[in-house]
Amino acid sequence: MPVPVRPSQGRPHPSHAFPVVRFALLALLALLAAPTAALGEDGTAPSEPPEPRVMEPGAASGYRLPFDAGMEVPIAQGWYTTYSHNGRSGYAYDFGLYRWTPVRAAASGVVAFTHEGERACGGPELMNQANYVTIDHPDGSATLYAHLATVDVEVGDVVSAGQVIGRSGDTGYTSCLPHLHFARQYQGAGVTRSIPVYFQGYENAVFHSGQVVTSKPGCQKAHAAAAEEDAATTGFCATYFAGAFAGPALFSRPEAAIDVDLGEKAIGGYWLDEPGPYSARWVGQFSFAPWWYMFRVEGTGAVRLKIDGVTMLEDWTDAERRRAVDVRLRMWPGVHLVEVEHVGTAENDRLQVDWSPLLIDR
Repeated sequence: MPVPVRPSQGRPHPSHAFPVVRFALLALLALLAAPTAALGEDGTAPSEPPEPRVMEPGAASGYRLPFDAGMEVPIAQGWYTTYSHNGRSGYAYDFGLYRWTPVRAAASGVVAFTHEGERACGGPELMNQANYVTIDHPDGSATLYAHLATVDVEVGDVVSAGQVIGRSGDTGYTSCLPHLHFARQYQGAGVTRSIPVYFQGYENAVFHSGQVVTSKPGCQKAHAAAAEEDAATTGFCATYFAGAFAGPALFSRPEAAIDVDLGEKAIGGYWLDEPGPYSARWVGQFSFAPWWYMFRVEGTGAVRLKIDGVTMLEDWTDAERRRAVDVRLRMWPGVHLVEVEHVGTAENDRLQVDWSPLLIDR
């Protein structure tokens, strides 16, 4: 559906707020170490918005669907329709969300523009009267969330992927049919030219009107549920950050084992699919027999090992030279929480963490 371009009410006009947003975004970009346009000679951001990084179908996605995991949501309008998704809105989606459904950020970033205070819904005369949020991302793109009932963030806020930014509604030119207008787009204004986006779990998919899509639950929820029930997990939930746990998490995913080798392949996950400084936290619950175990940590960078919240190894030196450390522990029977934190800056960063029972109980 058409979306608004009118200045926000009750908050600073985007043109006035942009220096604040620019500063916050630059800080986030520095933390995420993502490709951006070069700074000017005076150290400020360029006046022209950056060229968004291209998303390739089938490649690891940097964007989640903008609603709760597990929800089945119909596509009300897909790309390049004869109705309103054409021209600069050609790559937009209309998700058929009911009023007051939580709307979640598709990726981490900085809130660049907002508009709120609208209540009316109707026809083309309300073209410029929809509530919306626009978030700038470190890949040079932005995401737009329009026709909201409420806006729950402010210009300059740093938001994490999956964070609630508002509630869906029918404000503006919607014919009073509630839905979420979503677009990945160029930065620089509340509404700009849209560009292709591919979502996690649908990396090869272009959605079509009438199709039903489901946001895939993240591993963090599954592991939290296992912890609550004191149950074992099948592996780790790995959460990745840029720099040393700086800024919001970039993404989380399940991993069967801790086995990083940047000399062989990049981490992936769109945001970290090229070598660069990063940090990660692996969390999992595993069953142990009452026995002695040898935990082996081998690799580069800084590493910390915790069992049931207690630090068992603190080798917090960003060493580029590969080394191995063994930790012998007597485990009590049952399920135990294993956590590993790691910071790596070397292009060929390496980390393996594993454990096995000793042959002799001593």
